[in-house]
Amino acid sequence: MTRAMDATWRALGSPIEPVREPEGLDFLAREAGAIVRSRLPRTRRYLALGERVLREREAMAHLGDADLDTRARSTLTARVADAPVDERVAALALVTEVARRTTGLLAHREQIASALAMVDGCVVEMATGEGKTLSALLASPLLAAARKGCHVVTANDYLASRDADWTRSCLERLGFGVEAITGESGTDARRRAYSADVTYSTSRELAADFLRDRLALGEVRAVGSHALRVLIAGPRAVAQPLQRGLHRAIVDEADFVLIDDAVTPLLISADDGSAPGAESYEQARRIALELTEGEHFSVDRAHREIRLLARANGEIDRLASGGALGARLPRDRDAMIRQALSAEHLYTRDQHYIVRDGAVVIVDESTGRTMPDRTWRDGMHQAVEAKERLEVRSAKRTVARISFQRFFRMYPHLAGMSGTALESRREFVRIYRSPVVPMPTHRPSRRRVVKDRAFTGAIERDEATAAEAARRASAGQPVLIGSSSVAESERLSVLLRERGVEHQVLNAVRHEEEASIVARAGEPGRVTVATNMAGRGTDIRLAPESVERGGLCVIATGRALSARIDRQLFGRCGRQGDPGEVVIFSSLDDELARRFFPRLRTVLAKLARTGAGQRLVTLVQRSAQRRAEAIAYSRRREVLKGDDWLDDALGFAGRE
Repeated sequence: MTRAMDATWRALGSPIEPVREPEGLDFLAREAGAIVRSRLPRTRRYLALGERVLREREAMAHLGDADLDTRARSTLTARVADAPVDERVAALALVTEVARRTTGLLAHREQIASALAMVDGCVVEMATGEGKTLSALLASPLLAAARKGCHVVTANDYLASRDADWTRSCLERLGFGVEAITGESGTDARRRAYSADVTYSTSRELAADFLRDRLALGEVRAVGSHALRVLIAGPRAVAQPLQRGLHRAIVDEADFVLIDDAVTPLLISADDGSAPGAESYEQARRIALELTEGEHFSVDRAHREIRLLARANGEIDRLASGGALGARLPRDRDAMIRQALSAEHLYTRDQHYIVRDGAVVIVDESTGRTMPDRTWRDGMHQAVEAKERLEVRSAKRTVARISFQRFFRMYPHLAGMSGTALESRREFVRIYRSPVVPMPTHRPSRRRVVKDRAFTGAIERDEATAAEAARRASAGQPVLIGSSSVAESERLSVLLRERGVEHQVLNAVRHEEEASIVARAGEPGRVTVATNMAGRGTDIRLAPESVERGGLCVIATGRALSARIDRQLFGRCGRQGDPGEVVIFSSLDDELARRFFPRLRTVLAKLARTGAGQRLVTLVQRSAQRRAEAIAYSRRREVLKGDDWLDDALGFAGRE
């Protein structure tokens, strides 16, 4: 690409900036440096640099505000993020001192080390409560100094607005503009926010605006043709994108955004006049109810798949004749019946979705949060609506789509932070080329994990959970119960009420004032029942009396499909050296057991009454977790192959 064409592309504000790989000796030097750095203990290296930053900051403490501001603005030049170590250390020392004066918080060594790692494009594992927001604040000026924009990705709109407001005084004093984008932001507000040096938003908003820009660019197939249109017709004759490019990003809760949510497709849809009507989905459900598992179809719960057996063909032909499905091709008809069977056998109300205001709303299994703007594709959403006897809404056709995995791989510089990243360190390197740097806690952890207890059924497990919570709350200890589904949290709420235990429930149905409910969970004797959403975004600070009573007790009602999700929940206690305790009550009726060792459940139920049997159940559950994680990783690898094919085949394509 010529320099003139490249300059035109940048001036236009491309949604994808061309990424150049270094050539010749530059490439070899970078690769050699990467190999050398990979063999060094990264954590110790960054901690040593963090100590240097603190020493230099201390030497600046005597500077007046005017002198400090002048020095900071002259130091934070466009090349500072890629400058030698000494220059980065000096720049971060200035940022740390300005942050201290504007926010009142002096960053400690581990927070500064984490900021340096993110400037280098690493994913940092920081325990819950260790101050990830401040670390992102320290890193963002160095990454934004190039004036091409630094996107800070948060878990939800509330956190995007909160963090942008909290960091504004510091960033503006350093000479950087900061804005937030939420679901309520209009077009002008979005364009203004993307023009800021630091933009706080969610992964969904960033990726959706990227897709809207691609649609606005029309039939453009390559950078050259787009730039040529600008040269011929002028910039105003071509639709102007919202984003000015994907340059640098810091992703909070990186394990969820880049791993758990990686293959979730973000779609922009339009009405599809050729899609099956409501009567087709309703007939498919009636046929599904007539079929028998084992005779007409099989259910693979581990992989969440339905397979029609040979015996089903004649029965389906008979049941479909004379109805709306009878006029469809056999392949399309069978696909709709598989969807109807999946809705009946693999999609559970108050676990995978809820019904709100006459509509099916998806529940994210990793966080427990609702996703009102998302729908299952390929007719699955309509199949669930038919199952729930709701109005079956017309299906949509996809006009633009992208996976979050593919979207974030477009950033030339991608960094992140999470409380649980170490388990996925190989995946972060292979897919995003971002090494994982585990950071020690600022104070030694005092969290105690009690041995797992397994129960034969969910009712027995829930009774034991409610009794344990009541016992601890009566002694003044705060309790957080982490449930796996909406239905389970509601059952526990009933059991607690029967015991006269005051409590708060936080789930996909009762999600109002989420942050304030979680923040108060550390008060003495308070009991909070929450789905996995409690692990994201808000610290639980203990009252002094709660510390004396042993700190927060987290009771997990079973193990999740990923060990990382368990660790996120466990990290709610033992924050910043506080005492805390983790208790795990699992059941052989849990989804992990039903999906991955259904035939062993009867045997394990008999053994669970002995100490050795309890340990065996725990081992089997952890084995099932690893299998679930392997299946999820395999799915992400398949999507990655498709993403790589699209990149190779289409380059800077305007549409897929």
